[in-house]
Amino acid sequence: NRVLHPLDIRNQLHYAQLNEMAGQLLQRGDLLVGAELALQDALEKSPRRQMIYYMLSSLKLQISKNDEAVALLKETISHDPTIGEGWWRLALTYKEVGMKEVAEATVRDARAAGAKFDDHGLQVLNEILPEAVTGTSS
Repeated sequence: NRVLHPLDIRNQLHYAQLNEMAGQLLQRGDLLVGAELALQDALEKSPRRQMIYYMLSSLKLQISKNDEAVALLKETISHDPTIGEGWWRLALTYKEVGMKEVAEATVRDARAAGAKFDDHGLQVLNEILPEAVTGTSS
């Protein structure tokens, strides 16, 4: 399907998901690299689709490419700073790599930017910086 329909990024996304799961289960880094390449290909074909950025960032975090994961999330925020998902994912990434103060600052920056969060996003933010969460979901 990827050969027959190279511009249909759903194929790359499915391929990446399967490789990521198999790589985790079998503890094989080569499968994670295959997933990374598929997601990078999908991103080249659809450079504004945030879901790809989120998937690729998560994968890069798994393979210890933390700076690249952060850069991808920052790029989604630059596309539209009012979308909360990029913010909470960025704050969570900072928290996961041990940068608690930067994670907290990211939550404050998200609030200052007027980002809107769903219930899950509010929950993540509350875990990082409880006093910054006021319950403004959308």
